[in-house]
Amino acid sequence: MIYTPQQFIAHYAPYAVACMQQTKFPASVSLAQAALETGWGKAAIQNNLFGVKADSSWTGPKQLVVTTEILSDANYPFPEVISCTKRADGKYNYVCKDWFRVYLNEADSFADHAQFLKVNSNYKDIEDMLAQWVDGGAEKVCDALEHDHYATGVGYANTLKSIIHYFKLNQYDDAALTPHLVMNNIPKGDENLQANGNNGIG
Repeated sequence: MIYTPQQFIAHYAPYAVACMQQTKFPASVSLAQAALETGWGKAAIQNNLFGVKADSSWTGPKQLVVTTEILSDANYPFPEVISCTKRADGKYNYVCKDWFRVYLNEADSFADHAQFLKVNSNYKDIEDMLAQWVDGGAEKVCDALEHDHYATGVGYANTLKSIIHYFKLNQYDDAALTPHLVMNNIPKGDENLQANGNNGIG
């Protein structure tokens, strides 16, 4: 499914708000991550909106997908390496295939993304932030995601923050924290878009 940014936000905002109400993970960050990881819906992998890989803890369905990574290791054991090129900073650009989680629907993707961050010890500082939410918490979560290597791309946190600020995604954090405002403040989007529950590949 191809969305404009406004359609993408309108379609996924209810999922992000509901997830924040259940898990405390900021709706603004999950919307920005979903937009960035999928190119505004162009490259969602079987409802996997957050690029969550199928690590050893995952027992559900998975799909082998071509991806790009930036790593310090020249011999990382991906299932298949298509190319590995050394960068000027000493790191390596990989084009490779790796396993990604597959979800039955979009709601499951939002829920598992938040759960993945909660149970993975690499993201313990994010869990601590969510337990003591304060204004500006979304930006701190963005910084923590980059610091904890959620993605290998350079400038991940600043890109997320730019998306949040440009599209005023903080309003959805406010909506999640003020439940009686949710239905009034969240745009519904196009009904035809909302009816299509699969934005995946294949």
